[in-house]
Amino acid sequence: MRINHKRPVASGFTLVELLVVIGIIALLISILLPALGAARRQARSAQCLSNLRMLNLSFIMYTNDDKQKSMYWSGALPATLQNPNATADWVYLLMPYYKTDNVRLCPEAVTYLPDTGPGTMVYNFGSAQQAWSNRMANTQTFWAFGSYTFNGWLFRNEPDTINILQQSGVANAGTGLFNLPAKSSTNVPVFCDSIWFTNWPQPTDTPAPNNLTGDMSTSEQMRRVQIARHKKFVNIGYLDGHAAPIALNQLWQQQWRADWIAPATLPKIPN
Repeated sequence: MRINHKRPVASGFTLVELLVVIGIIALLISILLPALGAARRQARSAQCLSNLRMLNLSFIMYTNDDKQKSMYWSGALPATLQNPNATADWVYLLMPYYKTDNVRLCPEAVTYLPDTGPGTMVYNFGSAQQAWSNRMANTQTFWAFGSYTFNGWLFRNEPDTINILQQSGVANAGTGLFNLPAKSSTNVPVFCDSIWFTNWPQPTDTPAPNNLTGDMSTSEQMRRVQIARHKKFVNIGYLDGHAAPIALNQLWQQQWRADWIAPATLPKIPN
């Protein structure tokens, strides 16, 4: 009888092999996680652009239904003509066209302070990561929230609006308001990522010191949209219906006003 002196072959991993496998898995995770995070951010940015296109379309449909006229700015109307529910003009007036509140929320800024109910004053400014919310008068029952702003220079071009802007110290208000339909619409912002629901940018506006919070403490309203919501970019929806990401220092090259003249030197945006 022949005796087999061979040892039985071990069927499991050795400790060294197990540690090597764990090390490889950890290395792969460290490589893939940033890529997955970037993919998620890209997907959220794409959803934001889709929201802006929907808001663009709602504005276009509104103006088509009103003979190419934009919305009134409620601050420019006598109290008897204001809609009692119009806490944020475009939010309320365009609602029949965009249907769902979620379209007003960028996926990068969906959180906001909760409604405290009728009879209270609410002014919650947003940031790069947070939506804004407001109740403009304590007699109103409609509560507005969102992550986007409406370009105020697109409100209806009429004497009351001009008078209110001039009283607020806005220079050359009459030449700044658009007459629809605009001759060139590809570079005219309608909606944009922002910390508040309206803005009136000027070419002379200077940058905010912080890209994460923006700035509501000054009349320089470009600071309301100068936020690093999509890294160093914000998303803008344009009057021709398209939407695109724009680098923060390129905000000064968009035609916010009808008579906009971009500064010769773009401002330096803080890191």
